[in-house]
Parts: sequence; C-alpha cells; structure tokens
Amino acid sequence: MTICIAALCENRSGIVLAADRKVGAGFSEAEFNTSKISQIHDNWWVMMAANDISPVFTMVDKLRIALAGREPTANEIAAQVEEAYREERQSRAETAILSPIGMTLDGFVANGRAQLGDSIFERFQFGISGHGLQVQLIVTGFDADGLAHLMSVSDPGQASRFDNPGFCAIGSGAFNALSFLYYRQQDNTDPLWASIYHVNEAKIFASMAPGVGIWDTELIVLRTGSHRDGCRHTRLRLSTNCGDRKERRGYQRALNRPSRTSSVRSSSICRYLKTSPIRLRSKVTRAKVLPQIRSLFQKCSGGC
Repeated sequence: MTICIAALCENRSGIVLAADRKVGAGFSEAEFNTSKISQIHDNWWVMMAANDISPVFTMVDKLRIALAGREPTANEIAAQVEEAYREERQSRAETAILSPIGMTLDGFVANGRAQLGDSIFERFQFGISGHGLQVQLIVTGFDADGLAHLMSVSDPGQASRFDNPGFCAIGSGAFNALSFLYYRQQDNTDPLWASIYHVNEAKIFASMAPGVGIWDTELIVLRTGSHRDGCRHTRLRLSTNCGDRKERRGYQRALNRPSRTSSVRSSSICRYLKTSPIRLRSKVTRAKVLPQIRSLFQKCSGGC
C-alpha cells in the first residue's frame, strides 16, 4: 500500500517525515512525482496511506478551512480530524447504500424502520456501520507553545496520540518501519541528525514490504518557528538514479542484505542515507555517518 513515517526529535522541537511515492491501481503500480504529505495549517501536516486515497482530499480541504486563522491545540486538531474523518465516512456510506433507494442518512434514522421494516432496516444499518474508509492518517505539527505533537487516525475515525515515544508509521510497511525504530530506541529527545538517519533506515526496511516504493523517498524536516510565519520546513527528495539495470539489482541486493553497502548513485544529501551500511549490531557506523548527514543537510537546507 505505502509507507509514511513521522518521528519527533530534539525534545519535541523538531519533526522528521518520510514517505514513499508509489501509487497503485490494483492491477498496476508505479512511483510518480507525487506527495503523500499535505500541509493543513501553518504548523500542522498530514500524511496519508490507503488503497483509495480519494477521501483524503475532501478531508484535507475541510481541515484547511476549519483551521484557517487559528492557533489550535493538539486536542482541537485531534477533534477536527476525527470530525472530518467521520463526516466523510458517513457521506460515502450514505452515497453507496442509501442513495440508490432515494434515502438520506437523516431520513433513514428518522423513518427508515417504518418505511423498510425491521429486517431490511437492520440489514442496511449493519451495512452503514461496516462501510469503512480504510484510510490511515498521520497528523503532526506544533502547538502555540512550539511543542511538537504526533497522532494517527484510522477507521472509524479514532485519533491515537504518539507524543511518547515520539514516532509513528502507517501503511503496509509500518510493521517493518516500527520494528526498526524500536530497535534504534528512537525517541523525542534524539537529535535531528540521528532522527533523519533512523527514519530513513526505517523507510528502507519498510521497502521490503509489498506495495512500498523503493526508488524515491520524500523527506520533510519541520522545525519550530514563529507563530506568524509558521514552522520552518525543508523538503528534500531522496531520489536514487536507477537508470542502470545493474545498479537497480545492486540496490535490491543491498535491501535484502542490510549488512552490505549499496553503490547506487544518488544526490549529495542521500549519498550517506542511501549508501551507508546498516549494521544492526554496530554503533560505529552511525558515529561515522551522522556528522556527514549533518554537514550535507545544513548545506542543502541553508542551515535550517
């Protein structure tokens, strides 16, 4: 399906987001120049994972309107996202189940039993309650005090907070990604540069799951900013040049054997992210690689 990962860092003053770019239609899939990360407020972002992402666009539009000109708290964000999710879920259930018989949801609740009889009413009621969206969301951002928050929302529209330990993943690669973040003991006090490395490691291992894109990764780093200007963010595309067939096979082998080093070409910022060895039992690798990530990221992001 996909992979979206979010991690809080630097005592909840920073956030690292990563997502693949694979899009599928059931019978085929490809990696497009598209984003699974949307901004819904100056200080708040949403990530999406679903087999059918069309409901997400309506929810994002509603959230942008509801949050415009406000400085919402984390609880208010959670309530708004839950409301938008449930409204879209009810709307699609009404369209799929009740519209063909000329009824609305309000009319069904008020008069459905009398018009349809107990048996048909209960069957339709069961169909409406079971008509899920199968959409997962990650919502993250900063409150008015500049403190980062993290939550996920899934069917039937229930928000779960992940401020501690400070990371979350959704999509078909979530299990792999979460396992690696737990192994690295990632938490919301880790420095930004270590968190970038951990999140990218998690994304690479998530790529072994079906439906997860391998070749392109969208990485966004959010930092606390002024309330007037919103949080500072840096958006990077970690794109592997896979034009050479031999290179592509080499990268696949590197994914399957994480103790090896891949030799694929890549942009300057992801040279250390994509080709650095991922040794499960070695902290020496990180000690060598993290300073390079920091230097490259500062160069690419203008010191953000």
